[in-house]
Amino acid sequence: QPPFISIDRFENESAKAAYELGQEILKNGDNKDALQFFVRAKDLDALRFRAPSDINKIIYNLADEFNYPVVKADSTFNALSKDGIVGNNLMTDHLHPTLEGYQILGKLFFDKMIDENYLPSAKKIAQTTAQQDSYVRANYDFTKLDSTIGRYRITILKNDWPFVKNLSSPSNVLRKLNLHNYSDSLALFVLENKLTWEKAHRNLANRYLQRGNIDNYLKEMDDVIFQYPFIYDFYDIVINNLLQRKMFDRALPYLEKYDRVKSTAFAAKWIGIIALSKNDIKKAIRYLEKSTKINSFDDQVYFNLAGAYSLNKQYKKALSAIDNCLMINPNYKGARSLQGMLLKASEKQQ
Repeated sequence: QPPFISIDRFENESAKAAYELGQEILKNGDNKDALQFFVRAKDLDALRFRAPSDINKIIYNLADEFNYPVVKADSTFNALSKDGIVGNNLMTDHLHPTLEGYQILGKLFFDKMIDENYLPSAKKIAQTTAQQDSYVRANYDFTKLDSTIGRYRITILKNDWPFVKNLSSPSNVLRKLNLHNYSDSLALFVLENKLTWEKAHRNLANRYLQRGNIDNYLKEMDDVIFQYPFIYDFYDIVINNLLQRKMFDRALPYLEKYDRVKSTAFAAKWIGIIALSKNDIKKAIRYLEKSTKINSFDDQVYFNLAGAYSLNKQYKKALSAIDNCLMINPNYKGARSLQGMLLKASEKQQ
């Protein structure tokens, strides 16, 4: 980042001169010296957006004095950057890291806490911290809409003072955003506070759902659930949309996650029904029984529980379940027929 405001302090010493000298030295391949001049340019910048190097020195001195660990993120960022000098690869502007930059920063702090034994003791897992980090990055819920929102924020930021001297008109900035589609419009609405982040993702998810694009629908809703794991309505929305389309296998992970954060008759019922369809009888019985304990007035649960018991040759329990089903709904489809078969099977078992 070039200096924002350069003032000549002494002859040939200014933020601008130091920055330009750093660029020349970098062209000649002397990366270490170039970095020193870029740091000097930052320290001489009259606009104090960026902390001077003396702040870091104070932090290191205090850490040494009081025996506290320090995460040296600056040297790591430089080491991971072209020419050993951090730039747009890991920073969005003079201060804020990119998504990758934040992920690296998080890992640095986590690794330091592990090294210093600051974390509470827990059961060890087979994966190394590097493997865990790789898994988290691969499964991080972050969609193109999030990237667009971030890109628009940076574009607007960098078209304002102090990044530009001559401010662009709102219409010129809007052109630079380069809107192309519905998703881009939603991103702009978020910036203009016309839509919340969550509502923008849900609107885009619904657009995908209407067009039958289930993969992208789930990506957007995964993003929302990741951000708000304890807003249970979002699980209900996704699960019901998948069940309506008979996408039981795709609904199952959401049902199981929902069941982990909150025990509901609904989630337990459908986990049990799906398990029964896969002939996993023990799991089916476990979850269907769980559902009846939460809600004892669901005819569908009792009908499926009767089927699960019968497949497990527990005919008395199956009869009790089908009786409960018919008590709730005397006209439940197939229940009378199943009751008759269970009576015969129960008599034979005796």
